[in-house]
Amino acid sequence: MSDRATPPLPVCKAILLCDRIVQNDSGSLDLLGVFSNFFVNESRTGRSADAFCQVTDAKGSYEFVAEIHDLFANEIIARSLPTRVEIDDRLTATAVIISMLPMKFSHFELHDLVVYANGQEIDRRSFGVAAMENHENVRAH
Repeated sequence: MSDRATPPLPVCKAILLCDRIVQNDSGSLDLLGVFSNFFVNESRTGRSADAFCQVTDAKGSYEFVAEIHDLFANEIIARSLPTRVEIDDRLTATAVIISMLPMKFSHFELHDLVVYANGQEIDRRSFGVAAMENHENVRAH
């Protein structure tokens, strides 16, 4: 049995999808191209994206992973590489950036971005997938 306590499950306060997230010279984060839906070309290929997650109530070592779930087919279509984060203070909100590679969507309509910490789901966010030519017809979720 390990003498090291299991870290508490973080609480996710925000998930934003962005084209890119960069750390500027002052150390703060710039979220570039925040979006609510993926608009795909005729091959149904979506662009790469970064997920900004703000977590609280965490202390210890964490491995964050995001999956894209196709709600129509009930299957996982993409999984990020792990993002490892060490969090020292439960009272501090921590920014976690998870990068997603370009992905191929089988279906239009709703999908979920599901965020895991150390293998346990902590939150999910729905987003739409639509054809580029239907850009103006998709509601933001």
